[in-house]
Amino acid sequence: MLLAAACVGSTTPTDEQTSTSKPTEAVTTSTPAPTPTLIPQPASAPAVSFARADLSRGSSSGLTGTGPLMLASSGLVAGSYDDPYGQSGIGYQSGSWTSDWMPVAFPFDELVASWNAETPASTWIKLEMQARGAGRETKFYTMMTWASGDTDIHRTSTPGQGSADGDVTIDTFKRADGAPQLDSYRLRVTLYQRSGSTATPSVQMLAAMVSTPFKYEIPSPFDGGAIDLQVPPLSQEEHKGEFPQYDGGGEAWCSPTSYTYDWNYRGAGNWPANVAYATRFGLEGFVTRLRSLSEAQRFIAASIPLVASINGDLPGFLFGKTNGHLLVIRGFDPKGDVIANDPAAKTNRDVRKTYGRADFERVWLGGSGGIVYVIYPRGKVLPPNVPGLPPNW
Repeated sequence: MLLAAACVGSTTPTDEQTSTSKPTEAVTTSTPAPTPTLIPQPASAPAVSFARADLSRGSSSGLTGTGPLMLASSGLVAGSYDDPYGQSGIGYQSGSWTSDWMPVAFPFDELVASWNAETPASTWIKLEMQARGAGRETKFYTMMTWASGDTDIHRTSTPGQGSADGDVTIDTFKRADGAPQLDSYRLRVTLYQRSGSTATPSVQMLAAMVSTPFKYEIPSPFDGGAIDLQVPPLSQEEHKGEFPQYDGGGEAWCSPTSYTYDWNYRGAGNWPANVAYATRFGLEGFVTRLRSLSEAQRFIAASIPLVASINGDLPGFLFGKTNGHLLVIRGFDPKGDVIANDPAAKTNRDVRKTYGRADFERVWLGGSGGIVYVIYPRGKVLPPNVPGLPPNW
């Protein structure tokens, strides 16, 4: 698979896992939630919002904890799982948690979920979402079945979920054309352990970004100073021919390559699954959309490089054009042009590139709607959101 056509991949985990002892108390709760005060969505700004689910609320069965969530020793549901890429009839026990309904300040068309979780050997999780609006509730859609390793199940999205309300494409729920508007959603996570195991997944964070299409004004203004984070340069092309069984091999791995040097700054295809893998290394992360490079500048100023998803024609890009690629925003030059670590380079020495601000925003905002991975050390303070707009991180 040529990078010019698509760029996907996933990092191959090691077999070494650490089991976690199972808690002893089952919890089933249903707690009232306060009505949140939403910041109105201005018509002049891209409609995007990001929210973390409150793990201390909602309802659960067979779980314990209010963050992290873990399996309890009672109240579990027995069943079997058929891995679409592996073994069938995998016996398991499970527990689940469902968030409160999370209102949105505007009618949304798309949703991308994020999670931070640890899945020791013999465990995995499944994340789902349900939306509502115009007096009806959609069904639950599976966003991801996930484990950090691949010795028990294969990480996978679920095709064929389409309905009159919408569908999930890889990692993104999209409202169907002509379907009634949606104005809130809730998340559900199910934790699994193999039958006979005492290990439990641990879910630290669940969140979602919702958005609706917008025509961006390009380029965005630049009112900052030059900054260039010293992110190590890594080329995906130097891994040509390696591990071809994983989505075309190393030369197609823009996502894990970007991910690696983003937090080899100390730091493939499925956006939130790649970010979730960071949990194994003491990091936190999520996927969101930014409204402009001016918002990206807030993260760079806080010493947090960003992995950006681009699509389209980009002057200076190795192949000239891409149908899907990821690279790292590491800084800005004095004119506000983007300093990037682009893994689409022949060697590590060629990775650092500068792309014109307008050119970059056309393939980023116009290509993916401003999608970024935000990956950072656990506990690091994020920059403040833009005042007067719904928070998008």
